[in-house]
Formats: sequence, C-alpha cells, structure tokens
Amino acid sequence: MLEGLGFGCDVGTKRMGVAVGGGTAWIAPRPLGSLLLRAGQPPWNEFDRLVGRYAPSFFVFGLATAADGHPGRTSAVTRLLAEEIRMRYAVAVHFVDEAYSTEEGRRLGGSDPGRRGSWRDKDATAACIILASWLAQCPT
Repeated sequence: MLEGLGFGCDVGTKRMGVAVGGGTAWIAPRPLGSLLLRAGQPPWNEFDRLVGRYAPSFFVFGLATAADGHPGRTSAVTRLLAEEIRMRYAVAVHFVDEAYSTEEGRRLGGSDPGRRGSWRDKDATAACIILASWLAQCPT
C-alpha cells in the first residue's frame, strides 16, 4: 500500500509545476504552483518550504518523449533534477510518461503563471496529471 503524500513534478525549460496528492487516504492531486528554473534548478529555498510543509515520501516526474519515441528535450534535465531531489530529501523518485501533460493542463483551463486574468497554472495542472497518472498505476 502507498504510504504518505507525493509530489508530482512537470519539468519544463523555464518552470517546474508542482502538485501534491496520494497518501493512505488517497488525496486527489492538487496544484501547488510552479517555480522558475535557473540552469535547470528550482529556487531551493521555496522548494524546501514546500517539502517541509507537506513532507512528501515520494516524487513523480513526468518524462517527455518525442513523437518518434526518443527522449524529449527536457528528459535529461528532468533526470538530473530527480536524482538531486532523491539525494537531497532521501525520498523515492519515480517517472511516468508525461505525453502532452502541459497541453492537457492548458486544455483544462491553465495558462502561463502570472498571465493577466489567469487563475490556473498550466504547469502545476500538468503536475497533477502526472501524479494522478502514476497513482492510478499503483497497486492498492
């Protein structure tokens, strides 16, 4: 059985969307927001606060693949960041195919963070989709 909350992460070229969910009561994933990346790194002080607040026991990262099946342009950065998070927080890290999760987040009403009139962040919504996809594959 799955123990503890998890974070879903959608790593892009500029931002990383973050969502939280799962746990023994199976809390539906909800967006926490997105963080600007600098050289593939999040602002660690903000990320540390999120981790401290929710104490996730695992992270799920979406891995982009190109239409031809090869790794997408963010796959290498995603894997490096996931390994750094695994080491930094001593948590399990998992991967799931993110196939168009950001586009799905936009379709569900998300837009770029900070965009005037926007209330939903497409990257954080994509992180919800990633986490929900992985949780749906977990044995109960």
